[in-house]
Amino acid sequence: MKKKLLFVTTELNRGGAEVALINLLHKLDPKDFEVDVLITDHKKNSGISLIDKLPIWVKLCINSYESNNGFINKLKQRFFYKQEKIRKYGFDALEFVFTKNYDIAFSYGEWFSPDFVAFEVYAATKAVWVHNDLSKAEYFDAENFFASYSKINKYIFVSNESLAESVSLYPFLKEKTHVIHNMINEEEVRGLSNEQVEDFDFSQSKVVITVANLREQKNHSRAIEVFMDLRNKGIKFKWINIGETPDEKILNEVKNKINKYGIEEDFILLGPKENPYSYIKHADIMAVFSDYESWSLVITESKILNTPIVATKTSGAKEQIVQGENGLLTNFTVSDMSEKLGLMLRDKNLQNQIRQNLAEFSVEKNVLNEFQDFVNLSTQLGKHRSSNNRRGFLFIIDSINYQGGGHLSTLRMIKKLQSRGERVSIFTGETPNIPTLKEYEKIEILTWQNIKKNNLFNERLLSVVLSRYYPNHDKKIKFLMTLKSKIKNAEKSFFEYVMPSLEEEFNKYQTICITSEGSGFRSLVSSMDNKITKIQWIHTDYANWSGFNSWTQSITRTDGEIYSRFNKIIFVSEHSRSGFIRKFPDLKHQTAVIPNIMPLEAIKESAYVKKQYDKLKIVTIGRLESEKGYERLLAVAKQLKDQNYDFNWNIIGEGSQKQYIKHLVQDYSLEDNVKVLGHMKNPFPYLVESDAFALLSYYEGLPNTIYESLILGIPVIATNVGGISEQIEHGKTGWLVNNNERDILSGMTYLFENQGIIKEMKKNLENYQYDNNRIFTQLDKLFSDRNEKKTEDFMRFDKLLKDAL
Repeated sequence: MKKKLLFVTTELNRGGAEVALINLLHKLDPKDFEVDVLITDHKKNSGISLIDKLPIWVKLCINSYESNNGFINKLKQRFFYKQEKIRKYGFDALEFVFTKNYDIAFSYGEWFSPDFVAFEVYAATKAVWVHNDLSKAEYFDAENFFASYSKINKYIFVSNESLAESVSLYPFLKEKTHVIHNMINEEEVRGLSNEQVEDFDFSQSKVVITVANLREQKNHSRAIEVFMDLRNKGIKFKWINIGETPDEKILNEVKNKINKYGIEEDFILLGPKENPYSYIKHADIMAVFSDYESWSLVITESKILNTPIVATKTSGAKEQIVQGENGLLTNFTVSDMSEKLGLMLRDKNLQNQIRQNLAEFSVEKNVLNEFQDFVNLSTQLGKHRSSNNRRGFLFIIDSINYQGGGHLSTLRMIKKLQSRGERVSIFTGETPNIPTLKEYEKIEILTWQNIKKNNLFNERLLSVVLSRYYPNHDKKIKFLMTLKSKIKNAEKSFFEYVMPSLEEEFNKYQTICITSEGSGFRSLVSSMDNKITKIQWIHTDYANWSGFNSWTQSITRTDGEIYSRFNKIIFVSEHSRSGFIRKFPDLKHQTAVIPNIMPLEAIKESAYVKKQYDKLKIVTIGRLESEKGYERLLAVAKQLKDQNYDFNWNIIGEGSQKQYIKHLVQDYSLEDNVKVLGHMKNPFPYLVESDAFALLSYYEGLPNTIYESLILGIPVIATNVGGISEQIEHGKTGWLVNNNERDILSGMTYLFENQGIIKEMKKNLENYQYDNNRIFTQLDKLFSDRNEKKTEDFMRFDKLLKDAL
């Protein structure tokens, strides 16, 4: 059976990536493949079009955003597709893939988001074909590019080097990567190279050629400096440049530099050429002096035409050139480029030896095999992907991009489970951003994007009913969804049809851990099969938090019923547990206290200890929200300043009150004393340089920041709320103050007037030890205890490991 492939790209004008696609399509056998090509943003007269180079058997769609006024199309636009999709993708593009189901769909290029392939195309395998080193690529928007990460099965790179460089910056890509080198139509290249050149005389001097569009990464301006350096050394040659000029600013800069040196007759911009190969064949040397390249197609083409190459050490060049055998590699400095290019120009024997070494060069067969292998592998995986039943642990993290103490502790717990051989996944209600993907790189993250009925819910009724992709059962469900939404409301329809689909996904796991007491998924999990072990983590002072405002009162109204169906409710402090038990005494037997795991070595390694006491240095780290008491903190700071106390107070964190806090700093004239620094991935250098850590919240659970301070030997002054009294030994590791402004001011004043005590306390804290081993033991017991209620359903580490294997 023929493999059905789709390639989606923004344009198809001459360029390395585009030529490689044309070459590949010409090598595919139409007996084995059906290929569609969709060009989403074709611009006429923007370069040399390759559209007419497509094989005649390939089906082409050139998207147009212009209004299509046909009666049938108007009906389709009204009833088949949502208007925001038409505005974003264009009617033609949506219509082209409508009803089609592909084996593999490729989003061909890193310069645009793959969201069309991710969300609008039906395919067993969805792949993104990357043609650059993502750590350096121009026009690359990482957040948009990876927003559909969970829907993409493979990221194809055109060289091993560019893959390695990209993964070093985006490590979460590693498990999804594949390499397929760019395809060259060797017969066509050799044939075209025999055509006569009409507009340049190669017999008049030695000639260096560069074939590259005028873009920033190609750095033509630096090439001019190399040319001038060699000219000043007495080497005479001409340098011709072939390529499009899409950036007018760069074009003007290059032209002005050529005019400045008066080299218009020697450093020549020939513009784009339909056939650059005859120029390459007749040139003495190919110069590829880009700042970065993933896989330079022109290097491969030059090797096919036996033209010696001098190239900068980009990732693609290093993979193609063996120093002195088929070319020369150079560093990115003008002096080294000049040295290597000058050597190649002067040494005729070296040129001849390289031409001889390239006489039998060929890559075509290998690349075709790479592509065929990828298609075969992807087709096999696509058949089994939907039936991939996961087992083990599922952690539900509603807002995974928020990096609070509870989230970080959960991540450390997940990594500990993985180190024991457990299979762990995460479900989150939001799309992970780049920092999150990096942090959770080896953990499967599921989102609403992975829930089929959620995607079904968001489609137009007719686009589902008339689609060949959806089975009749799904079409019936969509009809009922729509009917329910019209008769009642969309929310009720969503809960009736989508939430069971989410429950079906959750049912694949043996143990579900909810990491937030405010999670919107607690009720769903509580009602699930009793064979699933259900664990709730509560990180805050539950009794105070549950009554803090109307929202917390509302979401905790049925907590007694919800948690009665959980196997365990885990608190990070005894104080929080006690408050919970006062509200729900019947659930006492289901509760336990397990403090957060702390990254002991990481905290110590991230800090640089520097002790100074010329003025009091204070730091506060936490979310910039009302419950953290920043308004009260700044009121205290103002009073301290009014009493002529000298201090620097750094506030580190992000939140909804950030601008309000900054305004208060200005209103209180505290700009010289208080700095609002925002979020920091590594706040520990600020922490370790402080004399004291201050946490003056209205309520807390068991804040990690206090442990981090103590681990680094920094005393803490904190309001006596939540489980903080379990963390701080008053007068020995810090100071507890009552939860009001007057006592906070009194406590801070005491520190200013007794700085010697801070020194003594820091010395005492040098021996402070945080006992992770005890916590690991508690976690082991939690996940393997046979004496709890429903012990036959409780999971043991050894059983999980055995099942996973």
